[in-house]
Parts: sequence; C-alpha cells; structure tokens
Amino acid sequence: MKRFLYILACLLLSIYVKAQLIYNEKGEVVPFSMSEKYKNLIDTSKVNACTLKSYNNDSLYISYNKNQESAFNDEVVAGFPIDTLINIRTKATKYQIGEGTLWLYKVESKTAEMINIEMKNLIIPMGAYICIFPKKEELAKKGPQLFFKKDIPNPNFRQRQYGNQLFIEYFEPNNTETKANIVISSIDYIFISPFRKKH
Repeated sequence: MKRFLYILACLLLSIYVKAQLIYNEKGEVVPFSMSEKYKNLIDTSKVNACTLKSYNNDSLYISYNKNQESAFNDEVVAGFPIDTLINIRTKATKYQIGEGTLWLYKVESKTAEMINIEMKNLIIPMGAYICIFPKKEELAKKGPQLFFKKDIPNPNFRQRQYGNQLFIEYFEPNNTETKANIVISSIDYIFISPFRKKH
C-alpha cells in the first residue's frame, strides 16, 4: 500500500511540475522570458549583464593562429577562455512569476562572433530548467536550448550560441526544496567563424 501511495505521489508531482511550464503548439517548452504570457514583465534588454572587453578580431586571429594549420587549412584556434565565477542566483535579474522564480542574465560582447559558457558542478532540482538562447536576430540560426535535470548528462557542460549576446534563464518552480547554485565558471570569447579560412 505504501509503495502504491509513493508511486501515486510521484505521478501527481510530475503532472504538477509539467503543468507549470508553457508549451507551444508542437508540445515544446517555451522559456518564460520568450513567452507571450510574460512579454510585458520580462524585458531582455534591461537584465543584468556581463559585458566582455572589446578586441580586434583580426589581430587575435593572426596572433593565435600564427604558423598553425590543420589538415584542411582552417584555423586551429578560434577563441580563448576567460575564467570567471558568476553565480546566476546573485548576479542575474530576478523575477517572481506565478509558476515560481526566474533568474535572467546576459553575457555580451561588442566584438565577439560567438560566445560560449561553461558551468561546473551543475545540479538542478526536479522541475527546474536552464535555458540558453541568443538575441532575437540569431534565433533562426540556433533557437533556445533547454536543459532539465534528466537532460544534463554530467554536472559540467558547455554551451555555445551564435552572435555576441547570450542569455541564461534559470527557473525554479514554487516549493522547490533544493536551492541550486548556477555558476558560470568560464566564458569563451569566439573571435572568428569556426570555418573561416586563412588568407
């Protein structure tokens, strides 16, 4: 009997968690910051941001790839890491919405062609998610990437987006017991397109 009640409780909890999210006509989860429901509350242009230093990409290309070629005559190095410790919970813009708590943060650069982030020791509670997405103009190239507890293969992951802005949305449903620290441990500044040829 106890086992039956446990299974029933787990089933009800999973239905409750799923019911909180917003879905499109294809049954895909829509990030709250990109939903029609919260478009008047969440303004992605006004969220807290980490702005990277500007660089001369041509100089970086020459410096990092001097005397280095692969078998296909393309570049060996396309960017470099910037070590950092950014706790999304403390640095991001925080929103209280009906479904729970949302943190939204932006990493941007005036000169980067792409931005890559790495998170280490990533553990998120059930029902929570992390969404990585670029600015609107780049959404056609690569849409929002959502990561749930079951979809994160290990506690360390890297995520790259096109363009010079990358948004990180972290959501926790109401009554979440485990409070996770979502920390960006490294940002990669990508200064050339991955397939640009040497001149």
